[in-house]
Amino acid sequence: MIDAPELSILAAALAAMRASPAVAEAFDGAPALIFDTPDAGAGDDETTEGPFPFIRTGDFDTIEGERIENDEGEVDDPAEVNFDVHVFDRGPNRNVRAKQLARAVRLALARELELEGPYRVTLGESRGVRHFTERDGLTAHAVVSLRYLVETSEN
Repeated sequence: MIDAPELSILAAALAAMRASPAVAEAFDGAPALIFDTPDAGAGDDETTEGPFPFIRTGDFDTIEGERIENDEGEVDDPAEVNFDVHVFDRGPNRNVRAKQLARAVRLALARELELEGPYRVTLGESRGVRHFTERDGLTAHAVVSLRYLVETSEN
């Protein structure tokens, strides 16, 4: 059993991206390289290794929810889970493809995901997408920022 809302979100996000037709299409027939470790696919200066394109999950910021008692009994105060998904690409049309991949990631994840464990998403949304070029001048990088409100289910 997954015992933290952010771990349940991570598992669901990886599954949703890997199952997404939009993400698969954005990889343009190439295998979808989707990693769940911050340094996967990256070299010493963040993006010197390949192959490209690839997606990796980023950092999480979790504000724990609490059970709050009111006049009608105990209710959940949902946990808030914020996290980023990074997209990297190089080569011809790298900026366009990174934007297409970021859009596909946003479409796959900015929704109420099905979670493992005792958790339920009550809100899933995109907080924005940032696009830029890495310092190497060769790598397009997009960051999709997501926010989820997660309640503990009654069992």
